[in-house]
Amino acid sequence: MKRSFLLLLYMWIALLALPGCGTLDAGRREVEQLQIMETMGVDHAPGGLRLTLAPSEGEGPCLSAEGVSLPDALERLRELSVEEDIFCGHVRQLLIGEEAAQTDLRNVLEVVCRSSDLRLDLPIYVLRGATAHETMTGAGGEEGGITQAVQSLRTKLPRDERSWSAGRILRDLERSGSALLPALDFREAAEEDTHTAAPDGYAVIRDGRLVRFLDRDQALGVSFLRDQVGADRLVLQDLGGLPVTLEIDGGSLQLRPILNDSGALTGLELNARVRSSLLDAPELGEASREQYADYLTGQLETAVSRQISQVLQLSKQLKTDFLGLGPRLELAAPETCRGAGRAFGRLLPGLELSIAVRGELSHSGGTN
Repeated sequence: MKRSFLLLLYMWIALLALPGCGTLDAGRREVEQLQIMETMGVDHAPGGLRLTLAPSEGEGPCLSAEGVSLPDALERLRELSVEEDIFCGHVRQLLIGEEAAQTDLRNVLEVVCRSSDLRLDLPIYVLRGATAHETMTGAGGEEGGITQAVQSLRTKLPRDERSWSAGRILRDLERSGSALLPALDFREAAEEDTHTAAPDGYAVIRDGRLVRFLDRDQALGVSFLRDQVGADRLVLQDLGGLPVTLEIDGGSLQLRPILNDSGALTGLELNARVRSSLLDAPELGEASREQYADYLTGQLETAVSRQISQVLQLSKQLKTDFLGLGPRLELAAPETCRGAGRAFGRLLPGLELSIAVRGELSHSGGTN
């Protein structure tokens, strides 16, 4: 018993003597020597890419370096940062410049997945009409601010951020040959020398490259087709042509394959349900509340159906299943739609689409 105790004591003393271990004060000194980064940006550069890293707001300037690959650019940054070690374990988001997104992103995504420093659920965004470097140094000035700008958007972005992680995007590219990434727009603020961020639709990725943007007014259709409907707002017109604002409280969409007598897939039946509440509306005028609510419900159903149709038509035009409908059909009807995953994009142009939307409007008495 005494020998065991002495052995443990000697081992503990030996561990204290190792570099980097020991007292709490030593650990604190090591943390203070780290430059903790919170946002990573990737841009296209001749012969490779440009990597930009941003710390917390007010904790120092953005750092940037070019390299033939992401690890090479990061190593160059570490060589430039002689006073402090760069730490990427707290990176909260990865921003991809538009030009970089037009190149093959799979190498960058694979590096993120393999990295022991970066989070596996790291959300990725495409910057529409901008580079990551210009955006990161412009949002909040040279002293950072980009992390806070993007974090403030979380309530306006799709609910399931894991859908935009490197692993999920690579999986979607493997299963259906295409994927979606949320697009962001950064503009100069009116009163201050900073930039504000806003969701700006989606980036369609096919075979690892950006091929098209979906506009912001098509985002609701995307959320239904991906079955990820969250809080949103929709502006319609009432009986008198005046604007009415509805708040989308939730919704869902069910897919059903349409087969011919031979069992071949000939079409898709899409049944959507949408719940909404009246947020802002003018006086009812001569219309009754019931008539008013029925009319707005019809307008709601038409608007949602139109957005779903527009997104599906673009998918048919591009001949790519960026919505992931093929894998969902395989799950919904495994016997008849087996193998529809990656081949579904090629099948889309020849399929007939049947869209039905059922709307629910509540709080219809909340008019001004």
